Amino acid sequence: MRNSRFKIGAGWWVLGAGYWVLGGRCWKICILEYVKFLTYSIASCDETINHLDTIIEIYPDLDGFSDLKTEYEILGRKINSYIQYVEQNWKT
Repeated sequence: MRNSRFKIGAGWWVLGAGYWVLGGRCWKICILEYVKFLTYSIASCDETINHLDTIIEIYPDLDGFSDLKTEYEILGRKINSYIQYVEQNWKT
């Protein structure tokens, strides 16, 4: 599978600068592909925040969802900062 190289775990390691290792083989990935993956990650995070907003609005008596939403907002900011770092500093 083309996108399987993005999995972290089950034998995949990040070397940095666009290189991944699996079973002793090195894969150089395009920075644009990596940014695309990160964009999917932040979109998924934003979608989860939207779902949490809905849950908080429908079930205001349930505890913990506001804290979870805050954690996802922090995660989204971190992913966004990392995308900016990759775009500005990684060289092919």
